[in-house]
Amino acid sequence: MLIENLMFAALGFLSASILALLIMPSVWRRAVRLTKRRIAAATPVTLTEFKAEKDQLRAKYALDMRKLELQLDDLRNKRAAHLNELTEMRETLELQTREYDEAISIADELEERNETLRDQVRAYEVETTNLSQRLRARERDLADKIQELDEARAVANIANSATISAFNEAKLTGDYDQDTGNLLNAVQVQRQRADNIEKRFKASIEQIKQIKAKYKLSAQDLLDKGIPDLIDEAEAQIRITAERFKRLSEEGLNEETPSSDKPSTNAQADAPSLARELSLEDELEDIGGRIKDIEEDILSNFDRKNADHDAMRRRLEDIAVDISHIVYANDAHEAGEQEESLFDRVRKYADDGLEELESPEKEREAKSGRVSDRMDALKRVAGHQ
Repeated sequence: MLIENLMFAALGFLSASILALLIMPSVWRRAVRLTKRRIAAATPVTLTEFKAEKDQLRAKYALDMRKLELQLDDLRNKRAAHLNELTEMRETLELQTREYDEAISIADELEERNETLRDQVRAYEVETTNLSQRLRARERDLADKIQELDEARAVANIANSATISAFNEAKLTGDYDQDTGNLLNAVQVQRQRADNIEKRFKASIEQIKQIKAKYKLSAQDLLDKGIPDLIDEAEAQIRITAERFKRLSEEGLNEETPSSDKPSTNAQADAPSLARELSLEDELEDIGGRIKDIEEDILSNFDRKNADHDAMRRRLEDIAVDISHIVYANDAHEAGEQEESLFDRVRKYADDGLEELESPEKEREAKSGRVSDRMDALKRVAGHQ
Protein backbone atom coordinates (compact mmCIF):
# COMPACT_ATOMS: atom_id res chain seq x y z
CA MET A 1 0.00 0.00 0.00
CA LEU A 2 2.79 2.31 0.86
CA ILE A 3 4.57 1.47 -2.32
CA GLU A 4 1.49 2.25 -4.35
CA ASN A 5 1.21 5.67 -2.76
CA LEU A 6 4.80 6.41 -3.53
CA MET A 7 4.40 5.29 -7.10
CA PHE A 8 1.30 7.46 -7.55
CA ALA A 9 3.11 10.47 -6.12
CA ALA A 10 6.03 9.92 -8.45
CA LEU A 11 3.66 9.53 -11.39
CA GLY A 12 1.92 12.80 -10.51
CA PHE A 13 5.25 14.63 -10.26
CA LEU A 14 6.35 13.35 -13.61
CA SER A 15 3.02 14.33 -15.17
CA ALA A 16 3.31 17.85 -13.81
CA SER A 17 6.84 18.14 -15.10
CA ILE A 18 5.75 17.08 -18.59
CA LEU A 19 2.95 19.65 -18.57
CA ALA A 20 5.33 22.40 -17.40
CA LEU A 21 7.76 21.58 -20.17
CA LEU A 22 4.96 21.83 -22.65
CA ILE A 23 3.68 25.20 -21.35
CA MET A 24 7.05 26.95 -20.64
CA PRO A 25 7.99 27.80 -24.29
CA SER A 26 4.81 29.76 -24.85
CA VAL A 27 5.27 31.62 -21.53
CA TRP A 28 8.86 32.41 -22.44
CA ARG A 29 7.92 33.78 -25.81
CA ARG A 30 5.27 35.94 -24.19
CA ALA A 31 7.73 37.37 -21.72
CA VAL A 32 10.25 38.11 -24.47
CA ARG A 33 7.64 39.89 -26.53
CA LEU A 34 6.54 42.07 -23.62
CA THR A 35 10.11 42.92 -22.74
CA LYS A 36 10.92 43.93 -26.30
CA ARG A 37 7.81 46.08 -26.41
CA ARG A 38 8.80 47.88 -23.15
CA ILE A 39 12.38 48.40 -24.31
CA ALA A 40 11.20 49.75 -27.64
CA ALA A 41 8.95 52.22 -25.88
CA ALA A 42 11.86 53.47 -23.72
CA THR A 43 14.50 53.56 -26.48
CA PRO A 44 14.36 56.13 -29.41
CA VAL A 45 13.57 54.49 -32.53
CA THR A 46 15.60 56.80 -34.92
CA LEU A 47 19.32 57.76 -34.93
CA THR A 48 18.53 61.48 -34.68
CA GLU A 49 16.42 60.95 -31.63
CA PHE A 50 19.21 58.84 -30.19
CA LYS A 51 21.84 61.61 -30.82
CA ALA A 52 19.54 64.26 -29.41
CA GLU A 53 18.96 62.17 -26.35
CA LYS A 54 22.69 61.64 -26.13
CA ASP A 55 23.41 65.42 -26.38
CA GLN A 56 20.73 66.11 -23.79
CA LEU A 57 22.36 63.68 -21.43
CA ARG A 58 25.78 65.27 -22.08
CA ALA A 59 24.40 68.75 -21.43
CA LYS A 60 22.68 67.61 -18.31
CA TYR A 61 25.88 65.94 -17.20
CA ALA A 62 27.92 69.08 -17.96
CA LEU A 63 25.43 71.24 -16.06
CA ASP A 64 25.57 68.91 -13.13
CA MET A 65 29.35 68.94 -13.29
CA ARG A 66 29.40 72.77 -13.38
CA LYS A 67 27.08 72.91 -10.43
CA LEU A 68 29.30 70.49 -8.61
CA GLU A 69 32.39 72.59 -9.50
CA LEU A 70 30.70 75.75 -8.23
CA GLN A 71 29.68 73.96 -5.09
CA LEU A 72 33.22 72.66 -4.77
CA ASP A 73 34.65 76.21 -5.18
CA ASP A 74 32.16 77.51 -2.68
CA LEU A 75 33.10 74.77 -0.28
CA ARG A 76 36.79 75.53 -0.85
CA ASN A 77 36.21 79.25 -0.16
CA LYS A 78 34.22 78.39 2.92
CA ARG A 79 36.97 76.03 3.98
CA ALA A 80 39.60 78.77 3.47
CA ALA A 81 37.44 81.26 5.40
CA HIS A 82 36.95 78.73 8.14
CA LEU A 83 40.68 78.10 8.18
CA ASN A 84 41.32 81.86 8.45
CA GLU A 85 38.78 82.16 11.21
CA LEU A 86 40.31 79.18 12.90
CA THR A 87 43.77 80.74 12.58
CA GLU A 88 42.49 84.05 13.94
CA MET A 89 40.73 82.27 16.77
CA ARG A 90 43.90 80.33 17.48
CA GLU A 91 45.94 83.57 17.51
CA THR A 92 43.31 85.25 19.66
CA LEU A 93 43.38 82.30 21.99
CA GLU A 94 47.16 82.46 22.19
CA LEU A 95 47.01 86.24 22.79
CA GLN A 96 44.38 85.79 25.48
CA THR A 97 46.47 83.03 26.97
CA ARG A 98 49.52 85.34 27.08
CA GLU A 99 47.39 88.16 28.49
CA TYR A 100 46.03 85.81 31.08
CA ASP A 101 49.53 84.72 32.00
CA GLU A 102 50.63 88.37 32.16
CA ALA A 103 47.59 89.23 34.26
CA ILE A 104 48.43 86.36 36.58
CA SER A 105 52.05 87.56 36.83
CA ILE A 106 50.88 91.17 37.37
CA ALA A 107 48.44 89.99 40.01
CA ASP A 108 51.24 88.10 41.73
CA GLU A 109 53.51 91.15 41.47
CA LEU A 110 50.77 93.42 42.81
CA GLU A 111 50.19 91.01 45.62
CA GLU A 112 53.90 91.08 46.43
CA ARG A 113 53.90 94.88 46.21
CA ASN A 114 50.84 94.96 48.41
CA GLU A 115 52.63 92.88 50.98
CA THR A 116 55.70 95.10 50.61
CA LEU A 117 53.57 98.22 51.01
CA ARG A 118 51.91 96.73 54.05
CA ASP A 119 55.33 96.09 55.52
CA GLN A 120 56.35 99.64 54.61
CA VAL A 121 53.17 101.01 56.17
CA ARG A 122 53.89 99.12 59.33
CA ALA A 123 57.48 100.39 59.24
CA TYR A 124 56.21 103.92 58.60
CA GLU A 125 53.83 103.62 61.51
CA VAL A 126 56.70 102.58 63.73
CA GLU A 127 58.85 105.37 62.28
CA THR A 128 56.01 107.85 62.76
CA THR A 129 55.75 106.83 66.38
CA ASN A 130 59.51 107.22 66.77
CA LEU A 131 59.41 110.57 64.99
CA SER A 132 56.59 111.72 67.23
CA GLN A 133 58.65 110.81 70.26
CA ARG A 134 61.70 112.51 68.74
CA LEU A 135 59.56 115.53 67.89
CA ARG A 136 58.41 115.81 71.46
CA ALA A 137 62.03 115.45 72.56
CA ARG A 138 63.03 118.15 70.06
CA GLU A 139 60.30 120.38 71.41
CA ARG A 140 61.65 119.89 74.89
CA ASP A 141 65.18 120.55 73.58
CA LEU A 142 63.90 123.68 71.85
CA ALA A 143 62.34 124.87 75.09
CA ASP A 144 65.64 124.16 76.86
CA LYS A 145 67.58 126.02 74.16
CA ILE A 146 65.24 128.99 74.43
CA GLN A 147 65.76 128.94 78.17
CA GLU A 148 69.52 128.77 77.60
CA LEU A 149 69.26 131.74 75.22
CA ASP A 150 67.36 133.68 77.85
CA GLU A 151 69.95 132.73 80.44
CA ALA A 152 72.76 133.72 78.07
CA ARG A 153 71.01 137.01 77.40
CA ALA A 154 70.68 137.54 81.15
CA VAL A 155 74.37 136.66 81.59
CA ALA A 156 75.28 139.15 78.87
CA ASN A 157 73.17 141.83 80.54
CA ILE A 158 74.79 141.01 83.89
CA ALA A 159 78.23 141.18 82.26
CA ASN A 160 77.42 144.54 80.71
CA SER A 161 76.06 145.75 84.03
CA ALA A 162 79.23 144.53 85.71
CA THR A 163 81.29 146.36 83.10
CA ILE A 164 79.33 149.55 83.68
CA SER A 165 79.72 149.12 87.43
CA ALA A 166 83.44 148.58 86.96
CA PHE A 167 83.60 151.72 84.85
CA ASN A 168 81.68 153.65 87.49
CA GLU A 169 83.87 152.35 90.30
CA ALA A 170 87.07 152.83 88.35
CA LYS A 171 89.09 155.81 89.51
CA LEU A 172 91.07 157.54 86.86
CA THR A 173 94.59 158.16 88.12
CA GLY A 174 95.34 160.84 85.60
CA ASP A 175 97.96 158.64 83.95
CA TYR A 176 96.72 158.06 80.44
CA ASP A 177 98.79 154.91 79.89
CA GLN A 178 97.60 153.27 83.12
CA ASP A 179 93.95 154.25 82.54
CA THR A 180 94.11 153.01 78.97
CA GLY A 181 95.69 149.73 80.08
CA ASN A 182 92.99 149.19 82.71
CA LEU A 183 90.24 149.93 80.24
CA LEU A 184 91.78 147.66 77.61
CA ASN A 185 92.08 144.86 80.18
CA ALA A 186 88.41 145.28 81.05
CA VAL A 187 87.55 145.31 77.35
CA GLN A 188 89.63 142.16 76.82
CA VAL A 189 87.75 140.38 79.63
CA GLN A 190 84.43 141.44 78.19
CA ARG A 191 85.61 140.40 74.77
CA GLN A 192 86.43 136.91 76.03
CA ARG A 193 83.03 136.71 77.69
CA ALA A 194 81.38 137.86 74.48
CA ASP A 195 83.31 135.20 72.51
CA ASN A 196 82.12 132.49 74.91
CA ILE A 197 78.56 133.75 74.71
CA GLU A 198 78.86 133.93 70.93
CA LYS A 199 80.00 130.32 70.76
CA ARG A 200 77.10 129.22 72.94
CA PHE A 201 74.70 131.26 70.86
CA LYS A 202 76.03 129.83 67.61
CA ALA A 203 75.69 126.26 68.88
CA SER A 204 72.17 126.99 70.06
CA ILE A 205 71.34 128.70 66.78
CA GLU A 206 72.55 125.73 64.74
CA GLN A 207 70.44 123.34 66.80
CA ILE A 208 67.41 125.59 66.53
CA LYS A 209 67.91 125.88 62.77
CA GLN A 210 68.00 122.11 62.54
CA ILE A 211 64.79 121.93 64.52
CA LYS A 212 63.26 124.53 62.21
CA ALA A 213 64.28 122.47 59.20
CA LYS A 214 62.77 119.43 60.90
CA TYR A 215 59.53 121.29 61.32
CA LYS A 216 59.79 122.50 57.69
CA LEU A 217 59.00 126.09 58.63
CA SER A 218 60.05 128.52 55.92
CA ALA A 219 60.80 132.18 56.41
CA GLN A 220 57.54 133.10 54.70
CA ASP A 221 55.60 131.01 57.20
CA LEU A 222 57.33 132.81 60.04
CA LEU A 223 56.49 136.20 58.52
CA ASP A 224 52.89 135.14 57.90
CA LYS A 225 52.56 134.20 61.55
CA GLY A 226 54.02 137.56 62.61
CA ILE A 227 57.01 135.98 64.37
CA PRO A 228 60.41 137.76 63.98
CA ASP A 229 63.56 135.79 63.70
CA LEU A 230 64.73 136.41 67.24
CA ILE A 231 67.62 133.99 66.98
CA ASP A 232 69.11 135.86 64.00
CA GLU A 233 68.75 139.12 65.90
CA ALA A 234 70.57 137.65 68.88
CA GLU A 235 73.35 136.39 66.62
CA ALA A 236 73.58 139.82 64.98
CA GLN A 237 73.80 141.49 68.38
CA ILE A 238 76.61 139.19 69.46
CA ARG A 239 78.44 139.80 66.19
CA ILE A 240 77.98 143.55 66.67
CA THR A 241 79.37 143.34 70.20
CA ALA A 242 82.41 141.30 69.12
CA GLU A 243 83.11 143.67 66.24
CA ARG A 244 82.85 146.65 68.52
CA PHE A 245 85.29 145.13 71.01
CA LYS A 246 87.70 144.43 68.18
CA ARG A 247 87.47 147.93 66.79
CA LEU A 248 87.75 149.37 70.28
CA SER A 249 91.02 147.53 70.82
CA GLU A 250 92.40 148.76 67.50
CA GLU A 251 91.32 152.37 68.10
CA GLY A 252 92.66 152.29 71.66
CA LEU A 253 96.07 151.18 70.45
CA ASN A 254 96.05 153.74 67.63
CA GLU A 255 95.08 156.63 69.90
CA GLU A 256 97.38 155.74 72.79
CA THR A 257 100.37 157.83 71.58
CA PRO A 258 98.75 161.07 70.33
CA SER A 259 96.50 161.42 73.36
CA SER A 260 99.07 160.81 76.08
CA ASP A 261 99.47 164.51 76.84
CA LYS A 262 95.78 165.07 77.84
CA PRO A 263 94.88 162.47 80.50
CA SER A 264 93.42 164.74 83.14
CA THR A 265 91.25 166.66 80.67
CA ASN A 266 89.69 163.44 79.30
CA ALA A 267 89.08 162.11 82.80
CA GLN A 268 87.24 165.26 83.81
CA ALA A 269 85.15 165.26 80.63
CA ASP A 270 84.05 161.64 81.19
CA ALA A 271 82.08 162.35 84.39
CA PRO A 272 78.96 164.06 82.91
CA SER A 273 79.00 161.68 79.94
CA LEU A 274 79.03 158.67 82.31
CA ALA A 275 76.08 160.03 84.32
CA ARG A 276 74.09 160.69 81.18
CA GLU A 277 74.80 157.27 79.74
CA LEU A 278 73.92 155.56 83.01
CA SER A 279 70.47 157.12 82.80
CA LEU A 280 70.23 156.01 79.19
CA GLU A 281 71.39 152.55 80.27
CA ASP A 282 68.49 152.31 82.73
CA GLU A 283 66.05 153.26 80.00
CA LEU A 284 67.60 150.78 77.60
CA GLU A 285 67.43 148.02 80.22
CA ASP A 286 63.74 148.79 80.65
CA ILE A 287 63.26 148.60 76.88
CA GLY A 288 65.28 145.36 76.78
CA GLY A 289 62.99 143.87 79.43
CA ARG A 290 59.97 144.86 77.37
CA ILE A 291 61.50 143.30 74.26
CA LYS A 292 62.24 140.13 76.22
CA ASP A 293 58.60 139.98 77.36
CA ILE A 294 57.47 140.33 73.75
CA GLU A 295 59.87 137.55 72.68
CA GLU A 296 58.50 135.29 75.39
CA ASP A 297 54.96 136.03 74.20
CA ILE A 298 55.98 135.25 70.62
CA LEU A 299 57.62 131.96 71.59
CA SER A 300 54.68 130.96 73.78
CA ASN A 301 52.23 131.73 70.94
CA PHE A 302 54.39 130.14 68.26
CA ASP A 303 51.88 127.40 67.32
CA ARG A 304 48.71 129.34 68.02
CA LYS A 305 46.76 130.48 64.97
CA ASN A 306 44.69 133.08 66.81
CA ALA A 307 47.61 134.96 68.36
CA ASP A 308 47.04 138.68 68.92
CA HIS A 309 49.52 139.98 66.35
CA ASP A 310 48.05 143.50 66.28
CA ALA A 311 48.68 144.02 69.98
CA MET A 312 52.20 142.67 69.56
CA ARG A 313 52.84 145.08 66.68
CA ARG A 314 51.57 147.99 68.78
CA ARG A 315 53.91 147.02 71.61
CA LEU A 316 56.85 146.84 69.19
CA GLU A 317 55.91 150.23 67.74
CA ASP A 318 55.84 151.73 71.24
CA ILE A 319 59.28 150.28 71.94
CA ALA A 320 60.57 151.66 68.60
CA VAL A 321 59.24 155.11 69.52
CA ASP A 322 60.96 154.98 72.93
CA ILE A 323 64.23 153.88 71.33
CA SER A 324 63.99 156.67 68.77
CA HIS A 325 63.48 159.21 71.58
CA ILE A 326 66.53 157.88 73.40
CA VAL A 327 68.60 157.93 70.22
CA TYR A 328 67.53 161.47 69.37
CA ALA A 329 68.30 162.65 72.90
CA ASN A 330 71.69 160.93 72.85
CA ASP A 331 72.64 162.33 69.44
CA ALA A 332 71.39 165.82 70.35
CA HIS A 333 73.60 165.77 73.43
CA GLU A 334 76.58 164.48 71.49
CA ALA A 335 76.17 167.14 68.83
CA GLY A 336 77.55 169.81 71.21
CA GLU A 337 80.74 167.91 71.93
CA GLN A 338 83.82 168.45 69.82
CA GLU A 339 85.35 164.98 70.19
CA GLU A 340 84.71 161.69 71.95
CA SER A 341 86.82 160.53 74.83
CA LEU A 342 88.25 157.04 75.09
CA PHE A 343 85.89 156.30 77.97
CA ASP A 344 82.90 157.28 75.78
CA ARG A 345 84.10 154.94 73.04
CA VAL A 346 84.48 152.12 75.56
CA ARG A 347 81.02 152.81 76.92
CA LYS A 348 79.50 153.03 73.45
CA TYR A 349 81.04 149.77 72.21
CA ALA A 350 80.39 147.84 75.46
CA ASP A 351 76.60 148.45 75.59
CA ASP A 352 73.97 145.69 75.41
CA GLY A 353 73.90 145.55 71.61
CA LEU A 354 70.59 147.32 71.07
CA GLU A 355 72.11 149.85 68.63
CA GLU A 356 73.27 148.71 65.21
CA LEU A 357 76.94 148.51 64.20
CA GLU A 358 78.05 151.42 62.07
CA SER A 359 80.72 151.14 59.40
CA PRO A 360 83.99 153.17 59.59
CA GLU A 361 82.74 155.41 56.78
CA LYS A 362 79.50 156.17 58.64
CA GLU A 363 81.40 156.96 61.82
CA ARG A 364 83.06 159.83 60.02
CA GLU A 365 79.67 161.22 58.96
CA ALA A 366 77.52 163.63 60.96
CA LYS A 367 75.41 162.53 63.92
CA SER A 368 72.22 163.07 61.94
CA GLY A 369 73.31 160.30 59.58
CA ARG A 370 73.53 157.81 62.46
CA VAL A 371 70.03 158.79 63.60
CA SER A 372 68.60 158.23 60.13
CA ASP A 373 70.30 154.84 59.90
CA ARG A 374 68.86 153.78 63.24
CA MET A 375 65.38 155.00 62.30
CA ASP A 376 65.60 153.10 58.99
CA ALA A 377 66.56 149.96 60.90
CA LEU A 378 63.63 150.45 63.28
CA LYS A 379 61.28 150.95 60.31
CA ARG A 380 62.56 147.73 58.71
CA VAL A 381 61.95 145.84 61.95
CA ALA A 382 58.45 147.31 62.20
CA GLY A 383 57.81 146.47 58.54
CA HIS A 384 58.76 142.81 59.10
CA GLN A 385 56.34 142.68 61.97
